Amino acid sequence: MTIAITISVLTGIAIGFRFKIYMVVPAVLAAAISTVAVSVAQGDQFWSIVAALTLTAIALQVGYLCGSFAVSMKEAPVTDVVQAAASPAPAYRSRNGLSA
Repeated sequence: MTIAITISVLTGIAIGFRFKIYMVVPAVLAAAISTVAVSVAQGDQFWSIVAALTLTAIALQVGYLCGSFAVSMKEAPVTDVVQAAASPAPAYRSRNGLSA
């Protein structure tokens, strides 16, 4: 089960880097089908299959969250708070060009 969770986290990170949230649902369904198939083939009991299915789906979503968070941090503008606070306020001009 550890290998399945690790693969799910890595797959979720890859999906988070590349796709939007709409891709998570088909990925969870595909992971669920494959997890159930492998667990049944190994002869696991019902509650073991349910636990593996739940942990795999959670791991995939956590991986997606980490991947999409990394992308959003890459795209976020970085400003220096000290420099922004020390800079003077911009002068606003009216339509005729005179300061208000």
